[in-house]
Amino acid sequence: DLSHNMLDAIPDINSIYHVGVLNLSYNAITDLSTTDASKLVKFEIIDLSGNKLHNIPDRFFQSIPFHEEMEAVYLSKNRFNKLEENVFNSLLQLKRLDLHDNYLSETNYLKHLRDLKYLILNRNRISKISKDHIKNLPMLKELHLQRNNIQRLKTGTFNFTNSLTYLDLSWNRISDVEEEALVGLVQLRILELSNNMLKSSILMLPRCLQNLEILYLGNNEIEYLPNDIFINITSITEIYLDGNQIESLVDSSFALLPHLRIFSASNNKIKEFICQQYYSGLQTTVDALYLQHNNISFVSARCFAFIESIIETLDIGFNNLAHNIPDFMENILHLDLRLIRLGISGNNLKSLWKIFNLSTLKKEFGLDISYNDLPANEIRQIISNIHPPYICDHYKRMDRLHQNYSIKSCWYMYLGLNGLQLGRFPSPNLRLLEGYIAVLSLNNNFIKSLDVEDIFSGSDNNLMELQLAGNQLVKFTNRKNFRFLGLQLLNISDNNIAHFCHSSWQKFAPKLRNIYADRSNIIKLTQRCLQRLSNLRLLSLKDNPLVSISDKSLYGPLQLSTVLTTRDYFCCLVPAKVTACRPIVTEALTSCQHLLSHLSLRLYIWIVGGLAFIGNLLVFRSHWINRHNTKQRKQTSRLLILNLAVADFLMSIYLLIIAVSDQSYVDHYGVHAEDWLRSSVCSLAFFLGSLSSIMSVAMILLISIDLYLRATDPLYYQSRNNNLHRFTVSVIVLWLICIIYVGIPAMTSINASGNDRIYKYSSICMPNNIENVFYRSWVVIITIFTICIWLATCLLYTLVLLKVRKSSLSVHKSSSHLDRKLAKKLLLILLTDLLSWLPYYVMIVRVILTGQIDIFELKFVIILALPINSALNPYLYSCPSLQFKSYIPLFLTSISGRKSEYYSDRIYKGGGGSYISKAQHHMCTPQKCSQEPDISIISNRNVKPSLRSTYSPKVVKSVDIIRVSNV
Repeated sequence: DLSHNMLDAIPDINSIYHVGVLNLSYNAITDLSTTDASKLVKFEIIDLSGNKLHNIPDRFFQSIPFHEEMEAVYLSKNRFNKLEENVFNSLLQLKRLDLHDNYLSETNYLKHLRDLKYLILNRNRISKISKDHIKNLPMLKELHLQRNNIQRLKTGTFNFTNSLTYLDLSWNRISDVEEEALVGLVQLRILELSNNMLKSSILMLPRCLQNLEILYLGNNEIEYLPNDIFINITSITEIYLDGNQIESLVDSSFALLPHLRIFSASNNKIKEFICQQYYSGLQTTVDALYLQHNNISFVSARCFAFIESIIETLDIGFNNLAHNIPDFMENILHLDLRLIRLGISGNNLKSLWKIFNLSTLKKEFGLDISYNDLPANEIRQIISNIHPPYICDHYKRMDRLHQNYSIKSCWYMYLGLNGLQLGRFPSPNLRLLEGYIAVLSLNNNFIKSLDVEDIFSGSDNNLMELQLAGNQLVKFTNRKNFRFLGLQLLNISDNNIAHFCHSSWQKFAPKLRNIYADRSNIIKLTQRCLQRLSNLRLLSLKDNPLVSISDKSLYGPLQLSTVLTTRDYFCCLVPAKVTACRPIVTEALTSCQHLLSHLSLRLYIWIVGGLAFIGNLLVFRSHWINRHNTKQRKQTSRLLILNLAVADFLMSIYLLIIAVSDQSYVDHYGVHAEDWLRSSVCSLAFFLGSLSSIMSVAMILLISIDLYLRATDPLYYQSRNNNLHRFTVSVIVLWLICIIYVGIPAMTSINASGNDRIYKYSSICMPNNIENVFYRSWVVIITIFTICIWLATCLLYTLVLLKVRKSSLSVHKSSSHLDRKLAKKLLLILLTDLLSWLPYYVMIVRVILTGQIDIFELKFVIILALPINSALNPYLYSCPSLQFKSYIPLFLTSISGRKSEYYSDRIYKGGGGSYISKAQHHMCTPQKCSQEPDISIISNRNVKPSLRSTYSPKVVKSVDIIRVSNV
């Protein structure tokens, strides 16, 4: 067994001569062409399901030693679009082929599998069944084609499948079945046609289905049942028509089938139940009739005789009988019923005891009165007046009860008391049925505490199923150490079981096989939690906090094979004997051993975090060196870039926290996952990472605004003295808002259970809890905020480029060098932003369209894409080698220079790097021009008209006014 090991290729295991099963399921194998199949061990079964295979080389199976003896191949849950025709030709003794959950649309690879008995093709894209391929499978017994795109069954499709016993065509789009489409299925026992688009007119089943026993036609578009619809299938024992559009049910369509045992037509639109046959002295073979969730308002008189002949189950619940047929209960309770279960739940019955008590016949049947409005005293009286049949009491006295299997009503009795608002167990009333009840259901009541003594007065060997879900159960005890040796299923979901591992309640049911304890606020699983339940096979603990889990909590039950939870990494702690565990750890980001599963991921985090850390430290150093420079201190761009560096520096701290924590939990992350996720360090990592991401994009937006204002109206922008103040206030407000916005979920996630944390079970402590309404709203707001910022940034940069280009064209001179330089710079900035955030936006759009989110994909996007921006920002905006801040001033100087040149009064460079006019250039000497001129730009509208006229109009057109002193 090499499953769930993240293998990317089949390993070399040729040191072993022979194994029965080679299990390579749920790894990361993508290509089999690199595998030397001739060096593999001999095996009869190979399981490659749950990998990432796209194709299989033609000679792969042919190269495997003793491939002729291979009996089963499992290739489900891969990525096959097409398989070569000869890929399985060498597997001459192949009995089972499983290809479900792929993308296959053809079946041409089946031509030569003459010994194949079980073919599973569920969840593919097959649109038709090719008789040319099916006819080459003469030994086929089971064909599974569930959830494909089949729309039509053609004549002759199954002509050569005489051995087929099971055919599953459910969940397709079949609307047309040709008259002889099913001819040839002479051995068919089970036919699944549910969840299609079948109508009544095509349901004339052929005579060749004389061996058909079970027929599923649920959830189709059947509106009525012809009287002779099932006349040709005389061997039928079970018919399921649930979820159709049937409005009228007539007994002649099913009641007299000689071997029929179960007929189910629940969830239809049945208004009338009509019986045309005369049942006096005629015993029907129907054991169970299910008509719940209809709207029955008429039952013909002869139907009561038919009901009286049913010997197992009659369920007519949720039909609003109290309103539709007020006298129905009176009529039915006067019958001599011998039912295991009479289901009358959900019929809005407000009183039943009077009718129940007036009947002269003894009530010897099981009863389901759930979800009615009956008073508590009536419920107790009704239970007290239910008795086991006399013959059962006779057999019990003779100690022969369990030797007579034919008398089911003696030991399969059902008692349903769900949703009746009971505050305590009706203990004294149940004592009369002790030893006869097989199923006791008390779901959705208000029972807060329970001792085993409350159920029966002593030990019991007959109760098989106990349903206690949806109560307010806190305490479950067994003071007198009673034992229910027959109990196999216990459902205590939706309660508040604090001490799940307490041994006292486990003693009462030592032979339990299935336990359902979902949503029961189970916090702790101690070592060998269920060691007394040696027969336990299935344990369901979905949606529980499971804060503290011992690494040996499920050791003890020797037959435990299935564990179901919603707790990530729980399956890292189950013993090896558990063969089915949910959720499976298929995430490539994190494994049971490591917080970051691959060496490449660890290196990536260290490198990106290190680059961001060093780059932003260099930015801080640069600003510290120039802290006394008064001119730089007043620059808005310096303020914004410094705050951008702070935001990106926080991201580097986040990455380094994840990297260090990965080293702390190396080889045992799964065991300590909950400790890490509940810690304040993980919450701090979330706070730093989220705050950094939000503030980083916010600072980029402010930088874009600053750049846009400088480029579009530089003279006016320079003359404003309060720009720095405005940007300072904006930055402070943004920091405060973001700290509060991110701080609230960070604080509430400390030491919180998985469902109450914003990062739920994310090993990298980043938000992914979309089940919680508050956290989902938090994520949506952040997403919209960042998308708007990114779009605004793109727009502002585009406007800057257009403005620059327009300025160049207006003076009839090319500025291609500076244009290209600025364009490349802005393009680089936009591309890095796009690469960092686009994967996240694409995934969010997919969530909005589909309503589903891939949590594993979200984690990859957060840890791989978003930090890139923080690592690159210091080098794009601040690093001296790139000199981004100098581009725009240089370009604006270039524009001004071109304009003055165009108007003939050129500006020349004087001593010390200053600029003077052409006339002054001829007049000055080196001594006079050695002083650096003081040049300031003054808005034209701030100067008196008289002063304005003393300057050249050509210069005024260019830069309004230049004041030159010290020349």
